[in-house]
Amino acid sequence: MKTIIITTEKPLKNEFKYIEAILDEGIDNIQIRKPLSIDNSIRLILDNIKEEYHSRIILNGRFSLIDTYKNIGGIHANSRNNIIPENFKGIKGYSCHTIKEVESKKEIFDYMFLSPIYDSISKEGYKANFSFAELKDATKEGIISEKVYALGGITPDKIPQIKDLGFGGVVFMGYIWNSSDINEIIRKIKLIKSYI
Repeated sequence: MKTIIITTEKPLKNEFKYIEAILDEGIDNIQIRKPLSIDNSIRLILDNIKEEYHSRIILNGRFSLIDTYKNIGGIHANSRNNIIPENFKGIKGYSCHTIKEVESKKEIFDYMFLSPIYDSISKEGYKANFSFAELKDATKEGIISEKVYALGGITPDKIPQIKDLGFGGVVFMGYIWNSSDINEIIRKIKLIKSYI
């Protein structure tokens, strides 16, 4: 089961150190998602991250940066930012919010996020969008598979249920970033790994 952490939207002081520490703990990928930042802020993060980590970084949008950072491991698209550069050879992901959307993107993308699976931790009032029965049906129909990753309200104790539903990965954001203490974040990652 794949594990991805999405960065907090707000900048963190020395954020590159958090990213390197998270990847050192065995998380498969970290997605840099900074919708409110300018490209130069993201360049500053990438410039400070050791190049050996770049292959495990996924850029959410910001596709123009792949011309400069040629070893970036992946890019992530959504309905607003969905034109994938033809020359990109890394993994390509897409954010989906309906089961039909997953079905329509499966042949185009290497993986898809489906969200929100549970009530969001980071976005107040952002409620689960699917019943357990809907998710089970989607699994039986082969829509939910190893290419589909669960996002939204994910905590380690929910991993067994997500595995049972046939998801190929879990994506964390609010659970990780409701603390900015690096030692607490590492403790949370160790807990995630124990459930995987």
